[in-house]
Amino acid sequence: MAAEVEGILLWAFEGLQRLVKNGFQFIESDRAKRNRELVKRDNNNVFDFLESEGYIHLKADACTSSKELYEVYKMWCEENSLNAIKARGFSDALIANQCRYNLESTNNIVNSSGRRVRGFVGIEALVQPDLTPNGWRA
Repeated sequence: MAAEVEGILLWAFEGLQRLVKNGFQFIESDRAKRNRELVKRDNNNVFDFLESEGYIHLKADACTSSKELYEVYKMWCEENSLNAIKARGFSDALIANQCRYNLESTNNIVNSSGRRVRGFVGIEALVQPDLTPNGWRA
């Protein structure tokens, strides 16, 4: 191992020179990018929900409130034996990927009570979840 120290230090120094030359930005290979995407997908079932059938429909002229969309997502998770992420994480995932799915985040969706709320343009809920408080049944 002691004989290899010089080579290891030279290799590390060359890497540091590349990093300095690149403005201290690490270069990510296409393979690393694909692997990172796969890990993100594996740890976030929102992508699978958005690509599922029977719960939502991606439609340019449709709009759905964030609350209703999250309730549909939770229904999908329950019916597919998956754990739902928290509401904030769900909305953040949609916002971060709105270009990929042709969605638009807005605070100008009118809910069933006539109030303006946050939501998304470009997505339609195909099922109607129970939106009564704390799961109470009417």
